Amino acid sequence: MGRSGTRRATISIDELLTEHRSSFTPTELRLATMLADDPAEWAFSTVAELARQADTSGPTVVRFAVTLGFDGFGALQQQVRHDVTAQLRRPSDRIRQHVATDRAATLDAINATFERLDDAKIDAIAHKLADASGQVWIVASESSSPVAHLLATNLKLLRPGVVHLSGSSPSTGVAIADASKCDAVIAVDFPRYERAVLDLAATLGTRGVNVTALTDGPLSPLATLATDWCGVVVPSVGPFDSAAPTVAVAEVIIARVANRLGADATTRLDAVEQQWTHDGVFASTENSAEAAAGSNAGHDTR
Repeated sequence: MGRSGTRRATISIDELLTEHRSSFTPTELRLATMLADDPAEWAFSTVAELARQADTSGPTVVRFAVTLGFDGFGALQQQVRHDVTAQLRRPSDRIRQHVATDRAATLDAINATFERLDDAKIDAIAHKLADASGQVWIVASESSSPVAHLLATNLKLLRPGVVHLSGSSPSTGVAIADASKCDAVIAVDFPRYERAVLDLAATLGTRGVNVTALTDGPLSPLATLATDWCGVVVPSVGPFDSAAPTVAVAEVIIARVANRLGADATTRLDAVEQQWTHDGVFASTENSAEAAAGSNAGHDTR
């Protein structure tokens, strides 16, 4: 029996592709990749057109829809149209469509991400970042820069050798010249995947660096380049994608890196705190109160 209208409202095509990936034949995997890369094409093309593009038959396209749990291609296409309408890829499209800014979309995405989060996988990622004897590289798209900044800033407090890679190809090329299998990289990107992020992840991978990806699913081109990947649900909030679910996952990874490093992280944090205190980095609440009291004492308001 196919999926009902209620079911369509609660599960996306990306989630279905993730759920059924292990059972796909090579041809179905090709169809799944086409669907993930260009859902709009599936929303409005015929079975014959899609079969021709995939170099397969019409009945195979229909069977693919059934594999995903639908009654037939028509039901799959209805679901795809629903998803395309609900999550337009380009900000310029979203802003014209007045995409909702309801906070519920972000909260639902965070909950959905953590419901699907594999604790063992998160531990494995954290261990690789903690145990790398060389550098830890942070690679992210422009839209994921808040996540990259969070990872780089906090991991630097826990261990040495953390580098946030950004900038032009010549500068990043120089930066990764000595990358090796002793290193680890965590790459962050989502549709519409930035070529520079994919190229950097691929280059580091060819040099033996262990690549971990935070991305949207197993059919992401970033996931195919990675040794490990972690799926994150990314909702649109207004015209842009929300970074909130990915930030939440990054915070969990950072916390587990700290646990893995244990005494080494504690020693490093203590040293950093001592330096901050010496440099007067933070405004002391106590000193600020004394300064304010002194300032007020010089003004007689009677």
